[in-house]
Amino acid sequence: MIKIELQEVAAGDDSLAWFWAVGDMPIDYYGETVDFAANWDRWTTSIVEYLGVWSCPVIREHDRHGEPLGLVRRGRVLTRDEAEALGIPQEHDRALYLGVEWLPAGADMDARKAAVYVSIGADFDWTDEHGVAWPCVLKELSLVTVPYLKRGQIERPAMSGITLSEVSAMEPEMMMEALRGLADALARIEAKMDADKAPEVEVEAEDMKAEEAEVEAACDDGYRAEMAERIQRLEREIALRDARAEVAELEGSRVVPADHVERLVSLRLRDAEAFGIVVDSLPERPAVEDRIAGQSARAVRRSASSPFRSARPRRPVVTRSPSPRRPSARRPSSESDPCPTSPDPLKRRRRSISAPSSSHPVARSSLRLPRPIPRSAWPRPAPTLPATRSPS
Repeated sequence: MIKIELQEVAAGDDSLAWFWAVGDMPIDYYGETVDFAANWDRWTTSIVEYLGVWSCPVIREHDRHGEPLGLVRRGRVLTRDEAEALGIPQEHDRALYLGVEWLPAGADMDARKAAVYVSIGADFDWTDEHGVAWPCVLKELSLVTVPYLKRGQIERPAMSGITLSEVSAMEPEMMMEALRGLADALARIEAKMDADKAPEVEVEAEDMKAEEAEVEAACDDGYRAEMAERIQRLEREIALRDARAEVAELEGSRVVPADHVERLVSLRLRDAEAFGIVVDSLPERPAVEDRIAGQSARAVRRSASSPFRSARPRRPVVTRSPSPRRPSARRPSSESDPCPTSPDPLKRRRRSISAPSSSHPVARSSLRLPRPIPRSAWPRPAPTLPATRSPS
């Protein structure tokens, strides 16, 4: 008979980030004693069971209005010996560890090793919306810079590479093959048992009893239900991994906003046809030469052929305003010669002298306009006598 032993605590990678949460010790919380040591089994069991009902968020500095960084999916309790076997330097006799599934923002912090310490936010003797009473529930897990519980807290980088999973450390594909092989073996045993019941086959009574007992032990309804549940869970994990890989490959040819990646993964798992329609509607990612912001492909090619053309500054065009004409300081000749010799002074064109601007170097007071010629000084024409008629 085939036996598959599932490890309760295994080292490997189950895609969860594990954090030390609390140890079995009394806590003095601002004058109030929270005795985890005296209520350890009751409180930790309640925390782990409520995580099966609701996955509490991972947030920053207990800010319940900020962006979630991840979700707490599982909880495990380790003794000091179990932790030592996994290479975890646990100070307390018992400690609670929490497995976190990262969202993109939290995964980035964990990759940069910026997620170091945590602080739990718990409620005690709490009743949920359905009227069920819980001794202790976890409402949130915060990434903090300075934790309240400092003694015995294990830094997250020291926990990287260690998982406290309920499944074995083998790959999902290997587990699926093993479970399918077990199902085939059970089917063969059932077929053999049916064949043994045929009248033409004679089997000794002792062998029949032994085989029936073995089949009964292997084909228990509870065992079958457990195997079916594990197969479904592994199928979901494989489908999720394939969907993520397909969306990651899609980002090379289509423009996929960062906040739409998880939505596309979820849509791929629910409805493949709708996923194809959404993918066709996404804009194609432009070529490398067209990704320069603010330039067309022709401008990019022109700048590539002549790299110094756009960098050469143009010579600025300077327009100069005409400088004011400096008026002549010579006195006009009209003062010295009150009687100009023009044949017709009435038709003489007067010269206009424009006043200088305030910015002109010649002061306004230094200019003198010509005096007007008095009408009495104008030349008069010679008088003409009337014509006289001579007597005939």
